[in-house]
Amino acid sequence: SHTLMVFDEVDAGIGGTTATEVGRKLKRLSEDSQVFVITHLHQIARQADHHYVVRKLNDKAGRTVITVDKLDALNVQRELDRMVALPEG
Repeated sequence: SHTLMVFDEVDAGIGGTTATEVGRKLKRLSEDSQVFVITHLHQIARQADHHYVVRKLNDKAGRTVITVDKLDALNVQRELDRMVALPEG
């Protein structure tokens, strides 16, 4: 049987080296289980095997639309750079 663990905003209130260590621990958990993490910190996101970006938009009718896109390697790096506010290019 496989275990699924979901961590929503596991990074709340942490940063820096603490976030890096949390990312490492989550990576270790993923060796034996499926781990789904929602994060805003690059220290945690960069540990992932697969990356998705979730966007919340409003359409022309004023309805909220949520999009989820799987990122390829190039876009993973762009998103990680964006998370630490690095300029594009």
